[in-house]
Amino acid sequence: MQAFGRPGSLFGLFPAPELHDSRGTLQAGDSLILFTDGVTEARSQSDRELYGDDRLRDFIAGLGDMPAPQMADAIQQAVRAFSGAHVSDDTVVLVLKALRYSGRKAATDVPGCTPVSLVRLDVGGDD
Repeated sequence: MQAFGRPGSLFGLFPAPELHDSRGTLQAGDSLILFTDGVTEARSQSDRELYGDDRLRDFIAGLGDMPAPQMADAIQQAVRAFSGAHVSDDTVVLVLKALRYSGRKAATDVPGCTPVSLVRLDVGGDD
């Protein structure tokens, strides 16, 4: 597991945000996990400790070769459990998983591209 890219500015807040490209290759079975700061900034109800990057990294490392929908759901559930189901910011998790080629040609195949499974999980915070 490795970090990819670098944090950026908030979308929609500034008229011309400074954006940076990051390029990489996903091999069959690899996952790219994108998340909002609400995931790592979720706080424990007991001591207000942040969920944090290290806790998220350790949790993701233990997920193994889980399918994208279950991986995104597991991350959301872990954050909610940590925060006592009290989330005060958006917690969005997006998992892109490069699928293993099954040998069959799909109607959506694009030459030179690896098929990717895309999952969007709920956006929300406590009102």
